[in-house]
Amino acid sequence: MNIVFQTHFNLGSERYVTVKVVNGSAWVHIRQFIKHRERIYPTTLGVYLSSDQFRNLLDLIMDINYNVHKFRDGKMESFKYHLGNNVYISSGEGCHASRIRIYFQYNPKKIIKPGIALRFSEWNKLVELMVDIKNKVECNVEHC
Repeated sequence: MNIVFQTHFNLGSERYVTVKVVNGSAWVHIRQFIKHRERIYPTTLGVYLSSDQFRNLLDLIMDINYNVHKFRDGKMESFKYHLGNNVYISSGEGCHASRIRIYFQYNPKKIIKPGIALRFSEWNKLVELMVDIKNKVECNVEHC
């Protein structure tokens, strides 16, 4: 595996968005990290998005964000968006009221990999950083 570039964007609470270019393909990880001494290390709690899934997230971000705010304000019971290849963003339906889940699901009734649940403040930070993340993905794929 050839990792060409990696950068981190802090969402708060030791959660980061990481952009990696591996063998010429960009991957966006949204992951919980742990701090050990002066370094941070990724945990298994998180999700990764391919370039296509990240583009889908970019295309849907305004709609998702609108529903996140409706959900937070109690004006919506749940929502669910498919980002492609069994990766979803949802809230409600068994999710704690202050979380937005991003996860893998192959079976409609069972989540296969837990993914990560973002607090509203972490979601807001992710939305705020989307342009910077997009620029980093594009720049790294094009070798800026």
